[in-house]
Amino acid sequence: LEAGQSTSVQCMVSVGDPPLSIDWASDSGPLESTPERMISKVTGKLSLLSIEAVSARLAANYTCNVANSAGYTSHTAQLLVIVPPRWILEPTDKAFAQGSDAKVECKADGFPKPSVTWKRASGDSPGDYKDLKPNNPDIRVEDGTLLINNIQKTNEGYYLCEAVNGIGSGLSAVIMISVQAPPQFEIKLRNQTARVGEPTVLQCEAKGEKPIGILWNMDNKRLDPKSDISNRYTIREEILPNGVLSDLSIKSTERTDSALFTCVATNAFGSDDTSINMIVQEVPEAPYGLKVLDKSGRSVQLSWNAPYDGKSPIKKYLIQHKISKGTWQADQDTVLVPGSNIVAGVFNLRPATTYHLRIVAENEIGESDPSDTVTIITAEEAPSGPPTGVKVEAMDQ
Repeated sequence: LEAGQSTSVQCMVSVGDPPLSIDWASDSGPLESTPERMISKVTGKLSLLSIEAVSARLAANYTCNVANSAGYTSHTAQLLVIVPPRWILEPTDKAFAQGSDAKVECKADGFPKPSVTWKRASGDSPGDYKDLKPNNPDIRVEDGTLLINNIQKTNEGYYLCEAVNGIGSGLSAVIMISVQAPPQFEIKLRNQTARVGEPTVLQCEAKGEKPIGILWNMDNKRLDPKSDISNRYTIREEILPNGVLSDLSIKSTERTDSALFTCVATNAFGSDDTSINMIVQEVPEAPYGLKVLDKSGRSVQLSWNAPYDGKSPIKKYLIQHKISKGTWQADQDTVLVPGSNIVAGVFNLRPATTYHLRIVAENEIGESDPSDTVTIITAEEAPSGPPTGVKVEAMDQ
């Protein structure tokens, strides 16, 4: 019977000598006549058990017991009440810390016992629910309870719990399972370059549950723009749908800004950090220690010390030379030397001539100032042979 319907059960004795004793019992024991279960003695051999509105609570085995002076007999009938599913524990939206074991209960009662299943929305919004993937040891359903081991952001979404037993349309509940994660940076370390004297911006984007606090460190020391007397540093934050974006602006970069900047993000569930290796580039410093290793009438061998490269590898050196009476602007000659060399020669010079020499270093940013100038006098050379083309002219008659 369906819940709410009326029913009656009669117990009629076909054979037996009066007087007869007829009474009723259920699984819980003897029954007395009540408004919900009325017992009526119709005749000496007929008793009627009437139920105005059956319910799951009244479903039981009912027994009619008959006795007289000669003996005793009984008969039992089962009352089954089919009941559509009803919630015992309806699931609601849940939030779990990332990495924890999630448990969401979904329990329903009814007769027959409802079958409880879980599905997940295929997209980011409710609808288009798909069965959970089988044979996944981290996601399973036990007695209507959804269990997710080591829950991650990928498990976040909408889930559908359904309870059906073939009676009525069944029950369904849609819930949102959210995963509360600590901040996370996709890139842990990167390089960033800037030219000295120019403005630059360092950015870090932290994803995770808001609110997220951001702190900046410079070479492991807290960077506080409020204590920056030069007002070169400015920090701004922008709230994003899935996290926070922080900008560290440097008004005019200096050589001292070549440092490791660390962005630290913190929320209620943990923290993470990312580092930016800031490289401030500039032209090289002037080469130094220029000295003469050897010289002859037509060449000179030089050596020098490599200068600070301005955080950009030195591509080449320019050995500039001129005769002492000339000018650097008009009379200069240049010899190019690879940036890996600190020894080189200058050739095709004139014997017994005074020269000025200096060196300039060059990287991607530009040229350095010239080094200190050295002065040399090339060696004299003996004539290569006797004079030729000698002519004699008469001076007078």
